[in-house]
Amino acid sequence: MQKKFLIIFLILGAVSGFSQNTTVSGMVYGKNGFGEREALAFANIYSIQNKTGVVADENGKFSITLKGRLPQEIKVSYIGYNADTIKINATTGNLDVELIADAALDEVEIKARKKATEISLRSVHQAETITTHGLQLLACCNLSESFENDPTVDVGYSDAVSGAKQIKMLGLDGKYSLLLMEAMPAIRGLASMYGLTYIPGSWMRSIGISKGASSVESGYESISGQINVGMIDPNATNPLFLNFYGNSEGRIEGNLVTGGEVFNNTASNLMLSGAWQNMPMDGNKDGFADVPANWNANVLNRWTIDTKRGHINLLLNYLHDERKGGQMDFLRNPDLQKNGEYYGFGNTADRAYITAKWGIFFDEEQRKSFAVQLGGTYHNQISFYGYEGYQDYNATQYSFTGTVKYIWLSPNTKHKIASGITFNYDLYDELYALNSAAAPLFPSSNLSKYTFGRTEYVPGAFGEYTWTPIEKFTMVAGLRYDYNSYFGALISPRAHLKYDILDNLIVRVSGGKGYHSPLLFTDFSRYLASSRKWIIEEEMKAEEAWNFGASATWLFDFNEDRGGSLVGDIYYTVFQNQFVVDPFKAHEVHFYNIDKSTALSAQLSLSGEVAEGFDVTLAARYNDVRTDFKYGDSNQAPYNNKFKGLATLTYSTNHKKWQFSLTTQFNGKARVPALTDGPEIYHRSGETEFYTIMHAQITKNWRRWSIYVGAENLLNYTQPDPIIAAADPFGRNSERSYFDASGVWGPLTGRMFYAGLRFYVK
Repeated sequence: MQKKFLIIFLILGAVSGFSQNTTVSGMVYGKNGFGEREALAFANIYSIQNKTGVVADENGKFSITLKGRLPQEIKVSYIGYNADTIKINATTGNLDVELIADAALDEVEIKARKKATEISLRSVHQAETITTHGLQLLACCNLSESFENDPTVDVGYSDAVSGAKQIKMLGLDGKYSLLLMEAMPAIRGLASMYGLTYIPGSWMRSIGISKGASSVESGYESISGQINVGMIDPNATNPLFLNFYGNSEGRIEGNLVTGGEVFNNTASNLMLSGAWQNMPMDGNKDGFADVPANWNANVLNRWTIDTKRGHINLLLNYLHDERKGGQMDFLRNPDLQKNGEYYGFGNTADRAYITAKWGIFFDEEQRKSFAVQLGGTYHNQISFYGYEGYQDYNATQYSFTGTVKYIWLSPNTKHKIASGITFNYDLYDELYALNSAAAPLFPSSNLSKYTFGRTEYVPGAFGEYTWTPIEKFTMVAGLRYDYNSYFGALISPRAHLKYDILDNLIVRVSGGKGYHSPLLFTDFSRYLASSRKWIIEEEMKAEEAWNFGASATWLFDFNEDRGGSLVGDIYYTVFQNQFVVDPFKAHEVHFYNIDKSTALSAQLSLSGEVAEGFDVTLAARYNDVRTDFKYGDSNQAPYNNKFKGLATLTYSTNHKKWQFSLTTQFNGKARVPALTDGPEIYHRSGETEFYTIMHAQITKNWRRWSIYVGAENLLNYTQPDPIIAAADPFGRNSERSYFDASGVWGPLTGRMFYAGLRFYVK
């Protein structure tokens, strides 16, 4: 009898062994030659026996189902790191895989390579990622300074007084790009004025950039592309990281990051940042500070919790930011800042931002999942232009976003359906107040065409289908419907195609529609520091545009150890409605809707390791942005360089003990308003100069320490006369004021030197 039971037991065990499915989950980390550890987004996990694979998510998390009897082996790989093969048996628990940077070892030499920018080969979107290594090649005090060595995104000052910075992508203003933090909407609404300076560089682990129409899951707001900022993951946080920075313009900044596993399956980190700059400088001697005095305090806390079948992520952020600029005499005499003797500027902002994400798998194969994403924002800012009480703009924003989505993946992984419902809520409480002296800036006739204190409710739903009939081809088709309580129905169809012609040659095609809800003062804040009269000719309508694009990526090898890439793309945007500002009259700026606007952007970039430790990136871009203005003498959109070139050179010695970087930007001419209907002394040529910007940095690394020194704008180029009538901003010495600080197209500050140190406890 015992023998019979033993035989039956063995048979059942064998049958179950052949038929069982085993799900293995875990995290993939990378470790370089210095012991620096970080999550590896989109690492590859491959089942050797099943000949199937999965890709880790943006936080390095993965889950793979193994069919058949154990033990089995999985292979974990990532570009720039040595692959690792792991044996899976019945006792294997949650995996914590750590890959070592690609190294060629002999008795005394270790070589480790990690790229500053990585190009996605698997994504159906044209996407690139600026890595931690790339962020550290320049000072990158905040997000606005993180694109200096990237050819896709331009960053510049919006005016010559406030210090606000704006991005451009595909030749279009940043308001047409979707800016995310950990895949959740972050910098939008009131934050779009100064939000690029709200995210410290030392907090970021990566910046993902994708061009053109994005997934319908992200929302309807993306027209030119999206930027996703990845923050340091709690599971990959060192016990202590410190960064200190100072520059020749008097800016001092400190950052602290600490965290790690709190208890089983739960990790958290805390990030602190503070910056202070109170040494105004006037390099061009126009009487105005080149950049405003500024100080801010910033704190962020993240939590990740791994549940039995899913994940929970929490993020909480609070910021206090103050800045004050204007005439040097205004900044030097606090007692005179309210009497109108000097022109000044001030802005105080308080911002709270929170997100919560929860995802769960319904089956062991992880083919069916459900997710909830919630986010909330409170933003309050108090600002003035001229002096307090002259021209005040105070605003408060309350925002909420919620998404519930369901994802289904077919057993053969060839079909995927993502669907969901969303709800967005934005309340803007605005106060734009002028005293009698400033009253002509905003005529009473505008009040009937612009609504102060706008509230938007936007319920919506989306569906997206992904088809991968063969490994080399992927098609994604999506449709989104939203109802905006202010602008009505918004329908967003989008499609993407990706085909691997060869293993090293990939082509992509995309097309889709997007929308933008215009906000008068935040979208066009560059004209607040001006004496021009704002004339709103008609009520604002929702901006809507189609974007079409195509790209090709070719990967090649210089030799067995060194690789390179050649990427070419072209994108075309056509607006069905755009709410534009027309700045071509000297005394006025006009606002109206228009349906004749297009933007063509073409880019070619070549990058690779041309010699051991020596990386080169060369890029060239052409933009042609056209708008049929009523009052301009040309349809070329102003402040848009038609041509731009970029060259970045980086060199690292063995072990990355020394790192050298040199970035050179070649900026072509752009059209600007000539303003010939004003006094001759204030006329402009109508076209900017060609100019070159150069940055350099040297970094010395030890096991726990890094010291870096560098210089920005090495050639000391600054825009001549960025402010019109700087000596008489209130028009007290003439029949009226011609003051205008909106005509910024180049650098406002000259050569700047900086130094800093980083300290790690690992």
